[in-house]
Amino acid sequence: MKWQQGSWWIRNVLVAGVLIATGCVAIYLKWNGNHLSWLWPPPGVALASLLVLGLDALPGLFAGAAIGAAVSGVAFPLFLIVAACFCGSYYVALALLRQFRDFDRRLTRLRDVLLFLLIGCALAPLALAGFGTISALLSHRIQPDVLWPLFRNWWLGDGLGPWCLAAWRWPGAPATGFRGEAGSAWKCCCLRPASRCSARASSSPR
Repeated sequence: MKWQQGSWWIRNVLVAGVLIATGCVAIYLKWNGNHLSWLWPPPGVALASLLVLGLDALPGLFAGAAIGAAVSGVAFPLFLIVAACFCGSYYVALALLRQFRDFDRRLTRLRDVLLFLLIGCALAPLALAGFGTISALLSHRIQPDVLWPLFRNWWLGDGLGPWCLAAWRWPGAPATGFRGEAGSAWKCCCLRPASRCSARASSSPR
């Protein structure tokens, strides 16, 4: 259907836009002036998109990661490889989470949050940090003496992004106030048909 195709494009454009925007914000949070930020939100955006939208979010994630890497100065075709590794790491993380049959993507139980933290905040960022530091070294963008600080900050920054998402959805915290409104808006824009969103918008008071 046409509305389904349009909704697919809208979802991926939103995912790519949010990924790029959060990456741009994190650039201004660099630690010590020349290392990566201690907080890098794009991994949290990637995991949240995959958990909510499934594999449909991969094109948007790839486009956002590729554009972000290219804007930050990564040369062609390395920025495509960076984007592919970014998407691949969190696709594997999603696949590992799905191996647990009773895993609830809403993160409503402590067990689900712990699995999410282990896989999303530790294992996937570890793989990305290893690839990123090695690629930076091979492309002569860094010196060997800063390899460990770069790897450490990369790992911590990528891990804190999903950690913030887990804190946002921590068990026992009701989705009220701003969080509930933000969640409803996300579902309306990304998960429901455009016709329903239009009907809700027309029926709401202005």
